[in-house]
Amino acid sequence: MPGRIVAVLTGEAVNTNMRWKSPERNSVGRDWGEPPSLIEVVPAEVRLPVPPKRVRAWALDERGQRAEPVSVAEENGQALLQLGPPHQDPLVRDRR
Repeated sequence: MPGRIVAVLTGEAVNTNMRWKSPERNSVGRDWGEPPSLIEVVPAEVRLPVPPKRVRAWALDERGQRAEPVSVAEENGQALLQLGPPHQDPLVRDRR
């Protein structure tokens, strides 16, 4: 049976030049910053209990559209996806 999954993995996310008003980081007031948003990429392995030939995966762009394919490996007959920094936007990576 076909199915679809959207996995969103992120750590901290902030706008460029965003300023927190307190050490507790619970308010930015009007200092929301500006584009681009900067995200911490979280590496992960995702195993699916199906053969890899049944799986297709893509990294998504900032609009949620398919940007680039993610390779699907095989481990013990199951699909294995390696997610993380290789699929990070190079502009965000260069601004750290």
